[in-house]
Amino acid sequence: MKKMSYLSAIVSVILLASLGIALASPAQQGGSLLPTPTPYPVEELEYELTIVGGKEEVIVGEGVSQNGITIGEHTAVSQYPRGIIFRTTIETENDVAIESATVFLRYDANSGTRVSAELDPTTGEWVAHIWESGNGRPPWTHFRYFWRVVDANGNTAETEPIAMYYSDPTREWYRVETPHVVLYWFGTTEVEPETVAQWVAEAVASTEPRRIAGFGQPLSYKPHGVLFPDDVSLAEMYGSGTTNDNAAGFTSSDLGMTVQEFGMPSDAWFERQAECIYLRPREERTEEVRLRGAVFSTIPHEIAHLYQYENGGAIGPQWWSEGQADYFTHSAGRYDFRLSELAKLDPNLPPLSIETSIGAQAFQADGCYALAYDVGASFINWLLTNYGGIDTHRQIVENYTSGMTVYEAIEAATGKSFFDLENEWRAYLGFNQLTLADVDPAAALEEAPNAKYQPNDTVVLPGPRPVILKDAPGGVIGNAQCFAGTSVTILRVGTLEGIDWYEVDCLGLVGWLTLDELE
Repeated sequence: MKKMSYLSAIVSVILLASLGIALASPAQQGGSLLPTPTPYPVEELEYELTIVGGKEEVIVGEGVSQNGITIGEHTAVSQYPRGIIFRTTIETENDVAIESATVFLRYDANSGTRVSAELDPTTGEWVAHIWESGNGRPPWTHFRYFWRVVDANGNTAETEPIAMYYSDPTREWYRVETPHVVLYWFGTTEVEPETVAQWVAEAVASTEPRRIAGFGQPLSYKPHGVLFPDDVSLAEMYGSGTTNDNAAGFTSSDLGMTVQEFGMPSDAWFERQAECIYLRPREERTEEVRLRGAVFSTIPHEIAHLYQYENGGAIGPQWWSEGQADYFTHSAGRYDFRLSELAKLDPNLPPLSIETSIGAQAFQADGCYALAYDVGASFINWLLTNYGGIDTHRQIVENYTSGMTVYEAIEAATGKSFFDLENEWRAYLGFNQLTLADVDPAAALEEAPNAKYQPNDTVVLPGPRPVILKDAPGGVIGNAQCFAGTSVTILRVGTLEGIDWYEVDCLGLVGWLTLDELE
C-alpha cells in the first residue's frame, strides 16, 4: 500500500442545537425562495490518501487446535472479479470424518454470508471459493472472516476472525479514508488525486453533523464507497468478461457501502434528456464536473440512504426516501427553483399523499425527470424551515421507526394535518391548492339519506362473478377481489351525479361499489 500523503488535523465543526443556527451563509435558490441547508464549516481536513490494488495479496491466518480438530494455517486470495479463494488443511484425532468446513464472512454493517469448503484430493487442502461468477459483489468490500469445522461427532473448531478487503489485483486504485468515510476510485486523468481526497473529506465532514442531528445518532460503522470511471468497468463485478453499459450503481445496507460511477452519460441518455431545459451539454461535463458531482452530491446522498436503513429502513413513498437523502447531501441543487418554474408550466402537481403519483422516471412539463428527488427535498427543507428545524426531522424519524407512517409521523411532529401542510408548501411554490376530494375521492360524495343501504347494513355479494372493489369515484380499479356469496358490511354511503356508492368491508378488503355491483 503506497501512502500518498497524510494530514493529521482536526475537523472543526460547530454542533448547534438547531440547523438554522448553523446556516451562516445559506445557498440561495433565487428570489423569495428558501435557502438550501448550508454545509457546516470545516476549518481543516483530516484524511489519508493511499494507492491500493494492482497486485495479488495473500492474507494468512494462524491455525487452531480445538476439540480434537486442527485447522492449519489458512490463506485468502482475492481474484476480483472472480471472487476469493480460501484454503486450509484440516486434521482430526483418530481420523474422525469431517462433517462440514465453512468460511463465514461478517460485513461492517453486521450482516454476513458463508461459503462451504470442499476437499481437493490432489493437494489435501480444503478450498472455498466465494463469488466465483462475480455475483455483483463490488471490489473493496470489507469484512472479517473465519473458518468453522464440524466433525462427525459434533465437535467444532473455529479460527480467529481476520479483517480483509475484496481487493482488485487487476488495477491500482486511489483510497482516501476520513473520520467519516472510506472511498476508492480510479481512472482519473484531469483531476489530481489529492484534490479528490480533499473534496471527499470536505463533502462528508461538512454534512455529517446535519445527518447526526437529523437522525439522532451516527452510523454504527464507517461507510465505504467505490467510484468507477464508467459503467463498463462497473459491470465487471457481475461476471468475468461482462460488459454492460446499462449497469447501474447501488447502495447496500448489508455491506454498508455505495457503488457509483462518474463517467460521461451515454448518447442514449442525452437523447432521452434532449427536451430538459436544464440539461447540461456534453462539452460542459468535464471530468472535474462529473467527479465533483459524484463526491459532493452522490456520495453524501447515498450515505443518507445508509442512515435511513439503520433507522427503520427506506420508509414511505419515493418522494420522501429520495428527497430525504437529497436534503442531507452537500449539493442537492436548486430544487425550489425548478419546482417554482415547473408550477408556471403545469400547476397541477399530483398530491404527495397519493404515494404512486410522484415518481422519478416520468418526464415533466420542463422536459426533465427525477421529480421525486426535488419534491421531497423541497418539502423537507420548507417543513423544517417553518416547523421547528432539524429537531422536527429527528422527531419524525423517531415517530416512523416506532410504527407510524411517514404522513402520521409528520403530523405528530408538527401538530398539523398533512393535507394542510402540503397546501401551504404548494402555495409557496405556486402549485394549485388541493381539495379533500383530490386526496380522498370519497370526499366528493354527497350525503345519500335515501340510499337503499346504510352504514352497518350487511349485504351478500351476488354470484356468479366476483366483485372488484374500487376506490371512490374518480379513483382507480384495485387489484383486490371479493368472491361471490361473501357477506360484506356497509361502512359509508354517498352519492354523486345520481349514482349511489357504498364503501364495504369484505374480509378485510375495503373499497367502493355501486348499487349495481353490490346487487
